[in-house]
Amino acid sequence: MPPPALSSISARLIQPLLREWQARGRDLSVLAKRLGVDLELAARIDGRIPYETWADVRQFCMEETGDPTFPLRATEHLDARSLPLELYLVGSQPTLREGTRYAMPFGSSLVDGLNVQLAHDGNSGFASFRRHDEPFHPPELAEYFLLCLWRFTRLVAPASPPPRAVTFTHRWPRHGSPLTELFDAPVRFGTSEVGFRFELPNVELPVASADPGLGQLLAHRAQAQLAENSTAFTLRDRARHWLRNNLQGDEALGARLAKAMHLSERSLRRQLAEQDTSVRALVDDARRERAIALMERGTVNLDAIAEELGYGNASAFGRAFRRWTGQTPSAFLDRQRSSE
Repeated sequence: MPPPALSSISARLIQPLLREWQARGRDLSVLAKRLGVDLELAARIDGRIPYETWADVRQFCMEETGDPTFPLRATEHLDARSLPLELYLVGSQPTLREGTRYAMPFGSSLVDGLNVQLAHDGNSGFASFRRHDEPFHPPELAEYFLLCLWRFTRLVAPASPPPRAVTFTHRWPRHGSPLTELFDAPVRFGTSEVGFRFELPNVELPVASADPGLGQLLAHRAQAQLAENSTAFTLRDRARHWLRNNLQGDEALGARLAKAMHLSERSLRRQLAEQDTSVRALVDDARRERAIALMERGTVNLDAIAEELGYGNASAFGRAFRRWTGQTPSAFLDRQRSSE
């Protein structure tokens, strides 16, 4: 079950997507205007954005380019100019192991609710990533996030060999198939944890950028960022988050959403229109995301999915799913299984 708090991430995590967009000859201002992305905020080392902003950019880039691997390829644009504050903290210490432990208290500034656990057995180690005491989620962010961390590792410790394995709890890849190629390591789905398995000596490799003094200054900045926790989320962001967990119910969704946002339905619709969206569009997005997540977890009872998404029957859900994806739910499940 998703955590109750609105998920937010470091604004810098959107930078690789923006750089890839530009690298493909696309106009960044068009993307920013279409999706309402604050480019100045995205460039700030200590800026934060709602998770939904990252998800919107990810989906837009894939749709506009026709490339489902766009987010994977984008991680190649993670460089020293676009690192989040917390990764600078890791890179400030003499080794990756020391850096990871140094940055651990500030994980929630990187991704809301993030916790990193390091375990070892002999010469083998495992780094497990969790959010709010559950394996790192959602799946599309988990793949992207771990690839960013692998790019960062090669950036600060170029001699680092690939991990022994990369593990995810979801059953199928969410960004396309070339994860094994980009990690240069076996990728396993449907496991109990999200993380890296590695040879223990690898995390003791020296970090060329190590600067403990700078690390202390950055730690003070990260602490202040955690204390503020004052990111201003838009009505659209809050509405999307609420809808992700409240699609079921007898009362009309628009009326229930207005109550949850402490607005009249008229005010809700007017303010959402000012943010270039509508109740109908937000509900449709929430249903699509939830449907795909349920089917990825192996839920194949279409009546149960239809009920959870607020549809009257499986036929209505099937029509909506074909509109979203261009295929039937059964065809979607068959394609996902074939990629295992």
